[in-house]
Amino acid sequence: MKATIDLYTTTLAYAFSHSFGIMRDTTQGNGLVCGTLPSVSFRLAAINDTNIVEPVGTIRPRYKTYDNDVCSCHDSATCKEEAYVYTPDNTKVRVHRVSGLVIGCYGFEAMMQSSLLCYFYQTCIDDLRAAIHFSDNFTTSALDPSKLLYFDVNSTVEIMVEKLMIEQWTNNISYANYYHQCCPVYC
Repeated sequence: MKATIDLYTTTLAYAFSHSFGIMRDTTQGNGLVCGTLPSVSFRLAAINDTNIVEPVGTIRPRYKTYDNDVCSCHDSATCKEEAYVYTPDNTKVRVHRVSGLVIGCYGFEAMMQSSLLCYFYQTCIDDLRAAIHFSDNFTTSALDPSKLLYFDVNSTVEIMVEKLMIEQWTNNISYANYYHQCCPVYC
């Protein structure tokens, strides 16, 4: 019975991970562009240099780069860099670094590479709330790391998803209940 349960949990995790991988590969392989454009920017390049206004031009996609221009979204969907909260006035001044959170070519890929680290420390949560300027006044408490069994505070979302976000499988095998419900003639 234990072997059957172990095979089931392993097969379930593998099947989910395989399906997930196909979706991820399809998204990048087809060059899908997200509405927030984290992977591509478009520039209009005029064909001629004259001062004549013509509605002719070329739109050329430019793939964004992350990690100080080392990683290009053209080559990899997993390019990333640390996430920051910026000033709201479009001056692009960093106000607060969000520990464990990354941004990248695709929001989904960035989420998978992120961890929940910030949410385990009250000071990080308080700093994040101050940087975002919440108008509602509500209490936010840090997650308790002592409740973690399999994962740790640095585990990425991808690692958690690969394990189906299940920290521990609990098997409750009772042969007495089985025989009581099935009422076999003899054992």
